[in-house]
Amino acid sequence: MKRNKVLTSFITGLLLFGAVNVGMSDSLEKSQFYQSIEKWKSIRTLENCKSIASTAKELKLGFPFDDVSRLRYNGFTFLVGRRIQDLNNSGLLGDANLKYILQDTINSISSKTSKEDWLNGYINYGALEMNEPELELDLLLAAITIANSSASIIDIEPFLKFSKVFFGSGSEAGMLCSIDSLVEETYNKDLTEEQHRKFWPASDAILSNPDVSIPLLVKAVHDDSLSELLRLRSAGFLMVMDKSILNELNLSSEPQIAKKIQCMIEAKTDWHGASTHICENLERYRTLKNKYLSCFKSSQK
Repeated sequence: MKRNKVLTSFITGLLLFGAVNVGMSDSLEKSQFYQSIEKWKSIRTLENCKSIASTAKELKLGFPFDDVSRLRYNGFTFLVGRRIQDLNNSGLLGDANLKYILQDTINSISSKTSKEDWLNGYINYGALEMNEPELELDLLLAAITIANSSASIIDIEPFLKFSKVFFGSGSEAGMLCSIDSLVEETYNKDLTEEQHRKFWPASDAILSNPDVSIPLLVKAVHDDSLSELLRLRSAGFLMVMDKSILNELNLSSEPQIAKKIQCMIEAKTDWHGASTHICENLERYRTLKNKYLSCFKSSQK
C-alpha cells in the first residue's frame, strides 16, 4: 500500500510540474489539481525564469538553474531556483558566516522529517512534498545547492539523509527506469552524466566536494549515533570517491557494520544500493546465480 502511495504521489508531482501527460488518479481532487495548474502558469513566466537564470549565472551555479528553458520546462527546478533567488535577494549569501547559516537552515528543515523511511529509497520532489508538506523542500534543496557551490558542508548527516531525493523528471535525473513519456525521454537524451547528477542536490554536493566530504564520510562511518543505513551510505560514497579508504577503516570494535561494509565491497555496491540487508541480498544473489549456473550446465550435457 505504501509503495502505491509513493507511486501515486510521484505521478501527481510530474503532472503538476513536469512535462509528462499521465492520466489523473481518481483519488486526486480535480479542483485542487486545476487550481495548482493555473497557479504555476501565472508564476512560472518567461520573465521570472530569465530572472532566476540571471541570478544563477551571477552565483555561478550552472546547470540547470542558469538555463531558462529548464526552468520553464520543469516546475521543480523553478521552485528551487526561486528559493535560491530569494536567498540571494535577502543578502544572506554575502554574510561572512554563510556556511553556518546554510547548515543551520539545512539541519532545521531536515529535523522536521516525520517519517524517515520515505528517504530510504529514491524519491522525487513531488512525492516527498506530498507526504511531508511542512518540510519546505524548496528551501532545503536551495540551501544544499548553494552549500555545494561554496563547499560549505559542515554536518554530512542531512546530505546523506537526502542523497536519494531528486527533483525533475526521471529522465532528467538519469533514472534507468522511469514513467516519463517518449517525448520527455527524447528531450533529455543528450544530458551528460554530470548534468543528470545536478538533479540530485545532496549527493552531488557530496561527490563534488571530495576535500570536504571525504573526511566527514569517514567520520560518519564510525559515528554510532547515526542510523546504520546512513553509515553504510557513507561507505557507499567512499566506494565511489576513494575505495582504498574503506580498507583503512578500523571497525574491529563494530563487527556488524564491518561485515556489512565488506558485503558492499564484495557486491560492488555504492551509495545507491547501500542497505542494512546487504549481506542477505548478496547471499540471495549468490544462491540464485549458482542455481542458474547449475541449471545451465545440466542443459549442456
